[in-house]
Amino acid sequence: MIPSAFEFTRYRCFEERVRVDLRPLTLLYGRNNSGKSAVARFPAILAALASPANELGSLSLEAPAARRARFADLFHRGVPADMEFTLHWNDGDIRAVRFSFLEQQRRVLIASFEVRGTTDRPLLDVVWEGRLGHRYDLSLRKLRYVRRGDVSTTDAMTLAFRGVYPDVDESTVPDPVRAVLREVAARLRAFSGSVQWLQASRPQPERTVAALDVTGGRAVRLDPSGGNAAAIVAARRDVGAWVTQWYRDRTGAAFSVDTVGGNQVLSRFALGSDRGPDAHVADLIDAGEGMIQVLPIVTGAALLAHREEGDPTILAMEEPESHLHGDLQLALAEDLCALAARPGAGVLLVETHSEAFLLGVQRAVLRAELARRTAAAAPSATNGRRAPALLPHDALALYWAALDRETGTSRLRRVTLDGEGRLDEAWPSATFEDLTDVSDELFLLRQKVRSAS
Repeated sequence: MIPSAFEFTRYRCFEERVRVDLRPLTLLYGRNNSGKSAVARFPAILAALASPANELGSLSLEAPAARRARFADLFHRGVPADMEFTLHWNDGDIRAVRFSFLEQQRRVLIASFEVRGTTDRPLLDVVWEGRLGHRYDLSLRKLRYVRRGDVSTTDAMTLAFRGVYPDVDESTVPDPVRAVLREVAARLRAFSGSVQWLQASRPQPERTVAALDVTGGRAVRLDPSGGNAAAIVAARRDVGAWVTQWYRDRTGAAFSVDTVGGNQVLSRFALGSDRGPDAHVADLIDAGEGMIQVLPIVTGAALLAHREEGDPTILAMEEPESHLHGDLQLALAEDLCALAARPGAGVLLVETHSEAFLLGVQRAVLRAELARRTAAAAPSATNGRRAPALLPHDALALYWAALDRETGTSRLRRVTLDGEGRLDEAWPSATFEDLTDVSDELFLLRQKVRSAS
């Protein structure tokens, strides 16, 4: 029940309707302050709103991805009307759920609610009675809704929402509508626990962190800051093995976690021969910043690779390349491509500025196309090295966010990457030309310096 796409209208800096098709690897690029982060955080915000644990009749934002914003802060330019959120699925009887929001008398409420199935005709399409000019009472936690097109409130139904989650038991509706609401509730309940968001600013971790209790199959969840990544590595053997192998293959360092003091986890790196007598051992917090910053990213990927019941199926991460040299950015891109190419891997939603990361993705797409055209088997690892990543181009969705500086609004456009790794015209041609221009300028300056001597 992983969503196939999400849409929003009049959300943050985006005024027009935006649709993001979720592929196993979904990339968000764009210049600073163009809206990339708003898109990357949207699934986590909507997942929090979809939780049945929300207060009845409330649209308060408790999601860390909202960064302590009020719900009204999500409206485009602060105008509290006509914002829409939509989730799409490619399976089951419920294929889309759409909510529109407005603010009335300082209360943000669901102005309309639409459910679509496998046909063009909506299974349910209702509008809040106040939107149609009827009398209403906003002191109530449950509001009355009228089927779209009805001119009277004779057949109005009372719907109860916890965030955007429909509370079927608290709603007063006909039996056919109740059946639809139960299916929607099941979809949203599953979605509410499916999103893991990792923020771009991952603060310095503590030297030791509290151990996690995973007895009885208890699910573990990364903090948005990644601060408990080492504790997850220690608690989940499969995740720990994946992370340890990544550091060994990609950095040459032996990463380990040890329990100290009974309930504290200490992370260490050994630089040398597998923590042998000649190895230099250092705590994680004393290592290079890139080694620290990438731990939550690699841990999140490992959790996706070894998903257990209750683990997220969507990993949204901001700037996973933070503090990494170009060679490690390439390596990380290759490993995330390999993960995304696995059947049923889930969704990696990546917001990044990295040219090296994109080159790594293009290389993985080209390798996959070459293997397809030559009917060759997937290349295997040799000399102890990982097999090259293969990513079919249809497993990738790439988007470019652009801000119109005159209007202050952003647009998100889909960029097509073909089987030969080429970007279509939707990709701005000058995206990564700044460094090339500087290199050309350096060459000309050297010529002038030599001529002046």
